[in-house]
Amino acid sequence: MGSIRSDTAKSAKQLAKQSAKQVIKEPFEILGGTGRQVVGIETPEKESLDSGQGNDGGVSKNVTEEKRKADKIKSRRLIEALENEIADIRSHKEKEREEKEALEKQKKNEEEQKEDLQQEIEVESKPSRRLVTGIKGKLSKLKRKSEIRLPPSG
Repeated sequence: MGSIRSDTAKSAKQLAKQSAKQVIKEPFEILGGTGRQVVGIETPEKESLDSGQGNDGGVSKNVTEEKRKADKIKSRRLIEALENEIADIRSHKEKEREEKEALEKQKKNEEEQKEDLQQEIEVESKPSRRLVTGIKGKLSKLKRKSEIRLPPSG
């Protein structure tokens, strides 16, 4: 189990580092694109692409539209898959919670039954008879002492 925890910790650290690097790089990426937008200068690559579109303008537009549609379909499928996965996780967590509650109820019932049995055992026990025999003995001794003996008449 130790290896799973360490792997999780490593991956969490790696994700944190990666996200920090992305945040640091993003401002520079934004600044790089703003110069072109403000000045309006296009790179030679874009000009060559524009000239290519002039020759096959209808075909390239269809290709880009097809790519967009394919991307939309792909993104919808991914979203549906993620939503299904989220629903599975929620149902799994719900089942675990219900199982925990059932186990807690079962333990509580068992404890109550044990307490009831202990109370029944205590109630059903008979009181000791030694006290009664002790009193009877004392009473018989008192009777012997209190007997009045009469002399023989004759």
